[in-house]
Amino acid sequence: MIDIDVLAPNYRRVKEKWGDAALLSGGYAAILRCADGGGHGLLEHIKSFIESTCVTILAEFDRKLETGTPSATELLVAALKCFGFENSRGANNLDKLLSGFNKLSDALSDMRNEAGPVAHGKDGFLDAIDADQCRAFLHVGDAILSILLNAMEGKEPNLVVTREPYERFPHLNDRIDNSVAVQVKVDPDATPSMIVIKVASEQFGDEIELRVEPSRLLYGVDRSIYVEVLKSVGKIEVEAGADTIADASPAREERSEVSEIGDALD
Repeated sequence: MIDIDVLAPNYRRVKEKWGDAALLSGGYAAILRCADGGGHGLLEHIKSFIESTCVTILAEFDRKLETGTPSATELLVAALKCFGFENSRGANNLDKLLSGFNKLSDALSDMRNEAGPVAHGKDGFLDAIDADQCRAFLHVGDAILSILLNAMEGKEPNLVVTREPYERFPHLNDRIDNSVAVQVKVDPDATPSMIVIKVASEQFGDEIELRVEPSRLLYGVDRSIYVEVLKSVGKIEVEAGADTIADASPAREERSEVSEIGDALD
């Protein structure tokens, strides 16, 4: 049995970095299963995992690709550009390293086409991938993921589009929390109710106003409280509805009597 987390730790690093990314978590689990089961489909999953990592990085930095069907190597080149790593055709010493990783990506695709049983139809009597081949494939993918993750260290993604959690940016959060004055009130005339938050600091002159529904605030900040409030509101609505139904007939009778008295006075 191959211990991937020891042999090639960067697959887990990617999965843990984007813990909410279902596709990356599923890809990591698939790689584990393939390695434990003799390698069937391993190459395809490694290649797909690297491509998914590159696409995720591009989304985090709000970068677009010119082609709609990029190869694995093109995705790697585009992802590395997000960190300022670009092959400048011999202009600096980094070029040889980047060229080497591009060749690794090309080699991974070539190996996948030649040895991967999932990508194309193969003779059913071909030998399965052995443990040494599994290790080689895992090391190639691990090396590519390593340079991506290490290049990303210390780089801030595009904060407007990133899927990284709030807790990922404590230094930025502290900067805001320690520098602004906040006023909160409820707009009584708004339908539905609106919470009005005004933020001001010495750096910008006018206040910035944020208007948010209570439901949106609870949903985004504390989902458990959102559910509790929802249960409470639902209960009140049911009880109120029952009372309304029970009292509907007497109320109509009372209104009818009042109407008759009014007609008699007229």
